[in-house]
Amino acid sequence: MIRFSRMPRRPVAVAAVGCALLLAACAKTKKEDLNPSPGGCVTTGISFSADIQPVLQSKCLNCHGVNAYEFSGGRRNLDGYAQVSLFVQNGLLMKSIRHEAPASPMPRNAAKLDDCTIARFQAWVNAGAPNN
Repeated sequence: MIRFSRMPRRPVAVAAVGCALLLAACAKTKKEDLNPSPGGCVTTGISFSADIQPVLQSKCLNCHGVNAYEFSGGRRNLDGYAQVSLFVQNGLLMKSIRHEAPASPMPRNAAKLDDCTIARFQAWVNAGAPNN
């Protein structure tokens, strides 16, 4: 008669509990945690009022507000959604902040906006530039 030695049950139980905990942790992981945005830049849920307008106010409205300086080619007023959406539609908003021709690089005579801010503007434009 062949005798099989009994394997202790404790390592099997510990392994089973460990696997269960690992699976539970993975199930609660958000998609964003698995694929974070580059450099921790959040580009989801961007809104005009909370994300886009504050940048325009701090970086653009000194020159492009209601009393905007008249540049050659006409007034570039970015004070409000209706005005901004015109530059979204013709593509000049993104070209300007990315410093792409034929648009004038903006902000004028200043450093380009940081990559995260530009990515947030692009995400808003890609979402249809909602008035939210």
